[in-house]
Amino acid sequence: MMSTRSLYEELEERICPLTGHKYLGNLESLSKIITWPSVQKSLNPSFGRRWLWLPYWDSSPENKIPGARKVIAILVRAGQSKTIETLLSEDLTDADLPLSQKGSDLQSASRDKVFTCFRTWEPGAVERFLEKQWVVLEPFMQLNSETAINVQLEGQCALSLAFYACVEVTKDKESTAHVFKATEKPKAAGEVYVAVKKFEQRRTDAFVKERDMLKAIQEKGISNAHLIKHLAICEDVPCIIFPWADGGDLGEYWQRESPRTQDEFLWSLGQMVGLVDALKDLHKGKCRHGDLKPANILYFTENGVGVLKIADVGVSRVHEKETALRRGVTTTSASTKVYEGPEVNAKIPRSRLYDCWSMGCIILEFVLWLLYDFKAIESFLAARLSESHGYYRLVANAPNIEPLDNTEVHPAVYEAMKLLREDPRCVGTALEALVNLVDHKMLMIKPKQRREAADLHQELRAILGNAEKNPSYLVRSDQPVPHVPPIFSQPPLSFHSDQGSTFQ
Repeated sequence: MMSTRSLYEELEERICPLTGHKYLGNLESLSKIITWPSVQKSLNPSFGRRWLWLPYWDSSPENKIPGARKVIAILVRAGQSKTIETLLSEDLTDADLPLSQKGSDLQSASRDKVFTCFRTWEPGAVERFLEKQWVVLEPFMQLNSETAINVQLEGQCALSLAFYACVEVTKDKESTAHVFKATEKPKAAGEVYVAVKKFEQRRTDAFVKERDMLKAIQEKGISNAHLIKHLAICEDVPCIIFPWADGGDLGEYWQRESPRTQDEFLWSLGQMVGLVDALKDLHKGKCRHGDLKPANILYFTENGVGVLKIADVGVSRVHEKETALRRGVTTTSASTKVYEGPEVNAKIPRSRLYDCWSMGCIILEFVLWLLYDFKAIESFLAARLSESHGYYRLVANAPNIEPLDNTEVHPAVYEAMKLLREDPRCVGTALEALVNLVDHKMLMIKPKQRREAADLHQELRAILGNAEKNPSYLVRSDQPVPHVPPIFSQPPLSFHSDQGSTFQ
């Protein structure tokens, strides 16, 4: 049944959530609106009969509609429906867009054709056509996972038109960026999603930092299966396009999954090895992440297998000096307090060893989740009754002759590691080895006492190798599940300190 609305009303303009520019929808949606009957309805009744006498047209005018839907949409929205017949008879098609001024005529950008019929238009009408053409023109963007591209928007082009759908998935008004889930391919070809991270105009500094860091990683040839790659950067929005993490972030994975089989234990251990391997490659390239936390570790499904990847390098730094420790205070304010190292509170330089502290926190929580569940992680957070609920605390009245002299690992952290070691399922296993690694080589107050990522990766690989050879080394599944200690079973806090997703 034909709609009672006019073609002008059917072609309702929308606002692109990415650019703020107006657009009408993609070609698929236009094809449902702009049909031969709808065009006939908006034109002079004699239109179809007179078209038969035009020598340069097919006998059926409807054959020209599919190749000129964008042109028709522009003319309708510009208030020039009466000129559809004239322009299409001059063989103006969608392939000729965008048009540009050439004297008193308009010329094609793609086929170098000149359209003289615009000479009879009022100057204001020509301007409206040139303005309205952007509501149907999608930017050229061919994404691939191997090489990131720079996207340049022409005129008032709407970036949303590059996708088949684009929906915002974050609503945090305090964030420096909003994330949109965009459908890259039509359903017929299989849905492929990307994440469009759009930065607030008031926080372009955050965009510049992340853009520069991603470019530096690319230029340095840093590539790792557990480190996210960006697909495109668009300065005009500004935004960065990434692959879509279909499984959310690590914190969401922990909340979602509870049955833990032998295979899942082995997978988890392999992912820890992979994440530290990615950290090793970053550090080898003289880069520091600076904000490692479960929300910045994303879950992807690749060939049917889950893969964790480090993401959100917006507060990362490139260190051109080879030394692991540097002079001068590094300023990075976006780090999450729960996982930040004690260097922050002491206002001393943050080296690449800063990441090793944060990764130690994450590995300890991974072990806690494997033996118990996500509620245990929340309970452990509540047990650290410091202001930040971090893994360290300040000691009252302690001498502070040297930086960090008045800082210690939080007693609740030591208690948690002690209880994990005493768990009969953990004794003599890879899980106990992980706890020992975190305790003795990662959660060290003085950065110089921490192991570098390369050393940690070697030790983790050895733990994984032993577990692969001897499944009983992975976890003592024959042991009964003990009573959950109070530190892992108390009610969670009324608020949840940044464990949730900030970027997918």
